[in-house]
Amino acid sequence: QSHHYPYRVPLSGSGELNMCSSLESITIPDSVTEIGSGVFCWCSNLKSIEIPNSVKVIGDQEFAMCSSLESISIPNSVEYIDEYAFSHCSGLKEVTLPDGIILGKQVFNECESLRNLTLPDNVSRNGGDIFKDCNSLTVTYKGNEYNYTNFDELYNLIPMTIYRFN
Repeated sequence: QSHHYPYRVPLSGSGELNMCSSLESITIPDSVTEIGSGVFCWCSNLKSIEIPNSVKVIGDQEFAMCSSLESISIPNSVEYIDEYAFSHCSGLKEVTLPDGIILGKQVFNECESLRNLTLPDNVSRNGGDIFKDCNSLTVTYKGNEYNYTNFDELYNLIPMTIYRFN
């Protein structure tokens, strides 16, 4: 089942589609600039998400537990992905991140199918353990590779930033 989200900015974060197991794809309209907290959390059959270039913030636990989600391309407009946004997305295999992105705490926590990820050179973080329990993941950052045995070294290289909501 596909769903074109009809709401205006922002998606409120009250879990409008939380636990909607029949949802397989979502197209977020250009009028949305911020996706609030947990709106699509636990949508276990969600496979496809189209995020427009108008979105600047992806809220905490936004797509957490979306176990059928296999890939996500974050548009260049997104400045910040809040904590746990893709946590426990066990089917997630491919992620594309824009330059200048700020990643919150444990954004990709327990994404066990995620094997390779290249971070843009101009990435920063707003918390630790971005890749907590991603034991099969290799992250490439500024030409160097890191895995779960040396993620602490990687975290020390990524600048810490505080994201300020407008």
